[in-house]
Amino acid sequence: MRPAAAAPEQRRPTGGFPLVIAVLLLIAANLGGCATLSSDQEAERTLFPSSLAVVGHVVWVDRSENTAVIELKPGASVSIQPLLARNDAMVETARLQATAMRQGQTLGTRIVDGLPNVGDEVVVRRERE
Repeated sequence: MRPAAAAPEQRRPTGGFPLVIAVLLLIAANLGGCATLSSDQEAERTLFPSSLAVVGHVVWVDRSENTAVIELKPGASVSIQPLLARNDAMVETARLQATAMRQGQTLGTRIVDGLPNVGDEVVVRRERE
């Protein structure tokens, strides 16, 4: 005679499902008010156009001569106001002054302050409309 096979142990749920439901209800209750903003908070989130306009990017820098060359975007307008160079993190790296050296979309500049890097974006303050 063979020994009787042991019946497989049956495991009873330990209350997992009700626990999951309770946790989900708590989360839902806490998130319910997140989508509402007061009028003061809405005013803070209003977006305004930047006061800076992108005119090009730095393509060459000569540190010994304090000069940089900018490739201008098509249609970019550069006046006598200072140009600002900034990196990818939008941190200003240099202030530049346009010179009379211009050929097509290439503009020569004098480095007034800081040190631009090749690839830096060049911006100018927008004129008031």
